[in-house]
Amino acid sequence: MYKGIFREEAVAYKKKQQSISPVSVPSTHVAFIACVIICLLIIFIMMTLKYTERVSVTGVTIPLKGVATVNAASGGVISNLNVHHGDYVHKNQALFSINSVMKDSSGIQYTEIGIGLLNKEKKSLEKELSSKYKSTKEQLLILDKELNKRRESLVILEKTILLT
Repeated sequence: MYKGIFREEAVAYKKKQQSISPVSVPSTHVAFIACVIICLLIIFIMMTLKYTERVSVTGVTIPLKGVATVNAASGGVISNLNVHHGDYVHKNQALFSINSVMKDSSGIQYTEIGIGLLNKEKKSLEKELSSKYKSTKEQLLILDKELNKRRESLVILEKTILLT
């Protein structure tokens, strides 16, 4: 008589099948070789196929409220940053490299965007200048009134000193 935790019918059925589980796991050597082959295949595909294209583009750097906006003539993904936060840049210095998927040599659209940003910045600066001018003019009037009051006080003090 069988004295285990499983029923006798289940144990007999498993012995009849001659396997512990319905799925057999391949050996680690086979899995390792398959992974190596897949990795080599991916590397081969990446080295031989043309999946990105590098294009030199020109653009315009537009400062807007302390932040520089770069408008390039073509779109794409930035692949290499040549400058970092806080670095000084010079005229005609390459700031970054773009992996471009489309070529747009004219750059008219981006130039128009740049002009729009510059016009927006110009209007903002004009408003700021106008408000500063008004506030400075008001302060000047207030200070002029204060100066006149002080002069009048000085004249009164001089008269009282002369009378005494």
